[in-house]
Amino acid sequence: MFSWVAIDRFAQKERAMDAKFRKQNADKVLRSDAKPLSDDELLAKLRSFDIELDRPWLERHCREALSAEEMATPLLDQRTFHGWQEEMGSDWIWVCLTTLWQRWFPDQPCFELLDDKIEAGYDLQGSAACRIWLEAWKDVLSLLDKGGLTSGRNRCSIGFRIWKTRYGMRGWRIGSS
Repeated sequence: MFSWVAIDRFAQKERAMDAKFRKQNADKVLRSDAKPLSDDELLAKLRSFDIELDRPWLERHCREALSAEEMATPLLDQRTFHGWQEEMGSDWIWVCLTTLWQRWFPDQPCFELLDDKIEAGYDLQGSAACRIWLEAWKDVLSLLDKGGLTSGRNRCSIGFRIWKTRYGMRGWRIGSS
């Protein structure tokens, strides 16, 4: 099973490269759709799904959750969608939560922002990539702490497996070249 952020990243890249995919998936909501929107517009999008939240609500949930996907899932489960179009539009819930988390609490790690950091490292060279990946590794450890996986050796092993599973060994190959 793929994470929502991985699906979002794949769809974004495919849209940029493939006109047929772009046309077939024009209704798919992506995180990039939220970038030009103001915070008030994002909150209005959430209200259109009968979700009322404010900054203190989101801050409290960001402290507890490992990802915006984790917050969005129960909100989505509480709703009934009539048809495929309505269900596709419901991606706005996760997109809005992710975007507001990134804007309001950028120092509070989550899997979506971790994924962004790691991906950004692949676009960089040498020490610049290593710097951003070191930040990402700190986020991995922070997320493991938040998730209750705090015993040193076990925590590091699980963190490395998360990294390796999601990102393969590309980083190690880049660093050794």
